[in-house]
Amino acid sequence: MSFYLYSPTGNVSFHKLEEYALKRLQFLLRLVVCQDENEIEDVLQDADIVDQSDCLITGTAKDAISHYALRLTLGGLPETSSFFFESELSLFKLRVQKMFEDEWTQLFSSLDRSLQGHKVRISNCHKTPEEEIGCLLNTLKQKFCNWAQLAKEMCSDKSKVFVQLPFQMLLKLVANRQVSIHQGMAEVPVPLIKAVLAELYEKVLQRAVRQAATARVAAVRDERIHRLASRLLTNTEQCGTSLLHCVMPP
Repeated sequence: MSFYLYSPTGNVSFHKLEEYALKRLQFLLRLVVCQDENEIEDVLQDADIVDQSDCLITGTAKDAISHYALRLTLGGLPETSSFFFESELSLFKLRVQKMFEDEWTQLFSSLDRSLQGHKVRISNCHKTPEEEIGCLLNTLKQKFCNWAQLAKEMCSDKSKVFVQLPFQMLLKLVANRQVSIHQGMAEVPVPLIKAVLAELYEKVLQRAVRQAATARVAAVRDERIHRLASRLLTNTEQCGTSLLHCVMPP
C-alpha cells in the first residue's frame, strides 16, 4: 500500500505511461460502482482484471506511475476530480482490508524511511498530511518495540492496546464516537489505526486534487499529455455520467 506522497522519478516511454494509466482506470471504473464485498470479490476474480494487475501492485513503479498519471489528468479536471478521489480512496480501503502482517511491517518501515529521507519536521502544529503521518509514526514507535510488533497487534482480533493521538487527526472517528477524548487526545484502539490511515489518505487525496487543478493547465499544453487526458476522459464518460458526480468532501 502506498500514500503516494512523493512523485516517482526516472524515465518511462509515453506508450507505457498510457498503457499503465488505462489499465488502472479500467480497474477503478469497475471498483467504484461495487455495492458490497461480494461484488468487489467478483471484480478481483475477473480474468481481465488479474491480467492488468501488474499496474496495481502496491509499491511498484507501475503502480506509482499510473496513479500520478490519473491524478494529473483526471484529478485535475473539475468533471472527474470527484471520481478520481472516490475511486482511489476505495482502492486504498480495499488494500487495507487485504493486508497481512508482513505487508503492514513493510508499509510502516517504508513510510518512516520516506519521511526521514525528505526531512519532514514533526511539530505540535500539524499542517500537512506528511506531518500528521509523521506524528502517527512517532507515537507508534514510542508504543511498540518495532513495526513487526505493531503489525501483529493490528491484525489481532483480541488486541486491547490503545494509543493517544491528537483528535484533529481523526475527526471522522471522533464524529462517529469510535474513540474517546481526554484533554485533546483521542484514545485509539490499535485495530482502528487502519481507519486513521484511511482518514489521513483522504487528506492526501484532497490536497492532490487541488494541486492537480493547477498542474494540469500547464501539462496539457504538451500534445501527448493532452491526447492521453482526452482518451482517459472518454473512457470514463463511456462508463456513465453518474461516475462523474461522486460527492467529494471539502
